[in-house]
Amino acid sequence: MRRAGFLKILSDAKSDKTVSHVFVFKRDRLARPQDLLEMMNLETDLIKSGVTLVTHDRSYTPEELKANEMCYLITGLVEYQEYGRFSPRLGDRIVFVQQSMATHGLSTGGRAPYGFGRALVDATDGFVQWLDDGETIRRAGHHVRFLPRDMNKLGHWCMMLEWREQGQSCKRIAARMNQLGIPSPDVGRIRRDHGSSHLVPGKWHPNTVRDLVSNPIILGI
Repeated sequence: MRRAGFLKILSDAKSDKTVSHVFVFKRDRLARPQDLLEMMNLETDLIKSGVTLVTHDRSYTPEELKANEMCYLITGLVEYQEYGRFSPRLGDRIVFVQQSMATHGLSTGGRAPYGFGRALVDATDGFVQWLDDGETIRRAGHHVRFLPRDMNKLGHWCMMLEWREQGQSCKRIAARMNQLGIPSPDVGRIRRDHGSSHLVPGKWHPNTVRDLVSNPIILGI
């Protein structure tokens, strides 16, 4: 309700008489108000200024508003209230689906862990093909699993888990990995820092080690 761009488009539309319409896909794309009455007042002022508000399913004209302002206000309040409930419900559904996928050992998105690969599997869990990072294939009955792919990297991971079990700190483990000349997981990738791009050199950092030795997939969580 206080976004600069949101307030500017309302102000410009009301003050510029060459503006006849404001287009927005749905009302909740215009705003998701905490105060429904305040939002309806803003909408009403906009339309009363002579602007037609157009959404994907209908138009709200100054003439219609003048003819039945009470009906407009009531339906507007109901719509905004329903939009406010929609996002949490959608979020719940997405989380439930992800929980179900994770329970069955399927990927819920993101890059494969160190030493693993993203594999497309069929309805019988049979391997179909490897997928690159970011690659998606939509095929009925198929899903993505993280499967072991690089045994050398998996060996390094096991080595770090053993060191950690022996009580070594993540900082010490990172130093040992660098001494052995083993590249870190992101070596060769392009990273952007402060607006500039650079190649990741492949040095291990304590945080990288910490992420690996506490990985929930490896720990069976």
